[in-house]
Amino acid sequence: MFSILSSIDLKMLILFTVPTFVLKGFFLFFIFRIRRQLFLKWLTYGCLSFALGWLLFSLRFKYGLNLISLSIANILLLLLPISLVFSILSLLQIRCSTLYLGATFFGLVFTLFFLTWWMHEKWLPGICTSILNGILYSIPGFLLLKLVYPKQAIVWTMIGLNFLTAGVLIGRSLLLTLGWFCPGFMTEVVINELLMVALYFNVICVDAQILCFPILDLMGVQKNLTLANQKLETLSSTDELTGLLNRRALNTRLDLEISRCKRDNLPLSIILLDLDHFKKINDNLGHLVGDLVLKQIAKLTKQLVQSTESVIRYGGEEFVVLLPKTDRSEALEIAERLRAGIAQFHFNHSDIPSSLQVTASFGIACLHEDHLSMSELLKQADLALYKAKSEGRNRVCI
Repeated sequence: MFSILSSIDLKMLILFTVPTFVLKGFFLFFIFRIRRQLFLKWLTYGCLSFALGWLLFSLRFKYGLNLISLSIANILLLLLPISLVFSILSLLQIRCSTLYLGATFFGLVFTLFFLTWWMHEKWLPGICTSILNGILYSIPGFLLLKLVYPKQAIVWTMIGLNFLTAGVLIGRSLLLTLGWFCPGFMTEVVINELLMVALYFNVICVDAQILCFPILDLMGVQKNLTLANQKLETLSSTDELTGLLNRRALNTRLDLEISRCKRDNLPLSIILLDLDHFKKINDNLGHLVGDLVLKQIAKLTKQLVQSTESVIRYGGEEFVVLLPKTDRSEALEIAERLRAGIAQFHFNHSDIPSSLQVTASFGIACLHEDHLSMSELLKQADLALYKAKSEGRNRVCI
């Protein structure tokens, strides 16, 4: 690596880095004006501070050592990993802790005074800034490691880039420390090459990570869109009053179950139930009480059937219980359990009179024996329900 970088002039590398990060900063700010995502603004600040820091650092080649400009340059370079932390927190919509803010502010102020005081020293400024940079770059990596789950490949890439940058910078500080104790080990050329290695990896890793942020944001947008579509799908197939599946969902579910049962030669039954004299409840007690009755009956019906069975609001005061792998005798048993449960149910709501008793009539249709279609199965259940009504209600017919 040293032999490759030795052919590159440090001044040219810095002069290439400055306009590159200025352009990145303005590009990110342009994207921010469109997307209005705060993490883009933090990345903009980080890129511009990084560019300005190396611009001030490059002044040493023309004007020699300047305590103030070099100290400020190093502080500006430290702002880039700090901006990465704020970008990650903004992307994850997590508030930054006051502890991190306080520790970062104290570290920057201490570093500024330390560098201003010790800038003439050969080893300490490089050791100090490399260690601090390494620590600051490792923090975004730890944040992503701790806060993002599940971790996609792009997140692991960002974690690796941060830890790679931190490792290179801390490695530079260790080598400079070795040079401090063994001056003959480090020549001025080696010191410059170490700086070039650190800058080279820093630029590559930051470039790659800046590219990762919009990709991660796009993945988040895609995930939110998928969740929104799933929510819309759920709303479109759910009855708003009772929370049960609605008639639209019944058509899809019943068609699927019929195909499956015919393919595997399995029984399938449905129960169509209708609350008796429900119109009188609405007329005498009001539609609000009628809605409360429907909600509690729906809840009771779900409790009285097994988890593999679906309860669906068919319309008005009618409900369908879908019973896959259930034959005629089992369907009769379930329907009778529902009939008795509803007839004996006591409503526990302050707006429903305690004396109110509700009954229901039941019609059963079975697929396996007659190999019916969906419309024929529903028609058979409706005819059985009509028979139960005509025979006096509060009964089960097939």
